[in-house]
Amino acid sequence: MNTQRTDDRNGEPCFPEVKDHPLEVVAPAGARVVKALATWVPSMKSKTLISMLVRVWLASLGCVSFASVSADDAFRDGGFEHSTSNGSFPDSGEWQRAWLGEAGAVCTTTAARSGRNGLWVYTGNGGADSWSGTYQALRATAGNVFRASAWIRTPSGQPWVNGSKAALRVCFLDASGLELLRISAQPLEMASTDWQRHDVVTPPAPRGTTQVQLVCYLEKPDGQIGLSVANFDDCYLGPLEPQGE
Repeated sequence: MNTQRTDDRNGEPCFPEVKDHPLEVVAPAGARVVKALATWVPSMKSKTLISMLVRVWLASLGCVSFASVSADDAFRDGGFEHSTSNGSFPDSGEWQRAWLGEAGAVCTTTAARSGRNGLWVYTGNGGADSWSGTYQALRATAGNVFRASAWIRTPSGQPWVNGSKAALRVCFLDASGLELLRISAQPLEMASTDWQRHDVVTPPAPRGTTQVQLVCYLEKPDGQIGLSVANFDDCYLGPLEPQGE
């Protein structure tokens, strides 16, 4: 097993009762990606007020879900083969959309690594249209451990704003939609990068968890003008080893 810690807040705001803590994330030996960032939101007083503030903050950073999301027991359409490759959002009913402004994601044949289809993800051109985070949710409870993977590339000949990042994310959420824990695989940060497999094995889900999300996440620096494009395919999320609280 290879283990790495990271604590990279990149100047993100921090409310007095909400702190970032580096957590150990373990990936199997030989995995291409073993570096991850975990953000833990501890139990707190004034929970309702803080929850509202955190939701606003996380929305600005690209957290993908605050409404009640229907979570399933099995991950489906990870290769986007059950969706129509017509340049619209995946229509299999398994994926959920989340982005700012003119950013987005569509199912196309040009984004495929295997099979016929893949996910073409893009930011908007405007400075505020800085992230896109298509996701799928599964049911989860405290103590569950999950394995996630995705193939990602930044396609040759497509635009890329310096400082942009394309990454696999896994997020644990509670029943209200508040993010409790986030694990991010080491991102792609350069244009014209060929397909790479990204893997994450999560720590045990924290107390209060009701769902886990796999997020196909792309962001550019906030305020920067220009488009960034990334492709995702052959995604997977599933339980590894249930553990008690």
